[in-house]
Amino acid sequence: MAGAVFAAMFWHHSHITNFLYTWGPQGLALGVMFLFGARPSVITGAAIVFASYLGFYRWYLSDPRDVMGWLIYTFSLPGGLVGGIVAARWSRVRESSPIAAGFVAAALIIAGIAVGEAYWHYAV
Repeated sequence: MAGAVFAAMFWHHSHITNFLYTWGPQGLALGVMFLFGARPSVITGAAIVFASYLGFYRWYLSDPRDVMGWLIYTFSLPGGLVGGIVAARWSRVRESSPIAAGFVAAALIIAGIAVGEAYWHYAV
């Protein structure tokens, strides 16, 4: 997020700003999962879920009237990060196949994002 703010200050009307704003939080989440010792299959499952979530939001917010919906996208990503950290720790504790670890990571990240979405849609 700090990279997006820095880019917005110096590169007006640039694709770099959009790139950092949309992919930066996902890259940060994947980097934190890597620091927590996630297996490659867990990071792969997380990357697939995060990219699918971004694609869904791009499709969902295609109407120009929904411009503030990107805030909900950004603020619900920490739930996915928490799910990813839990998946990273779980994958180190339990021995499982790479496919099972990827699916468990995807399920935990989807659950974390769903909690974030529920909070921002109904509580605020």
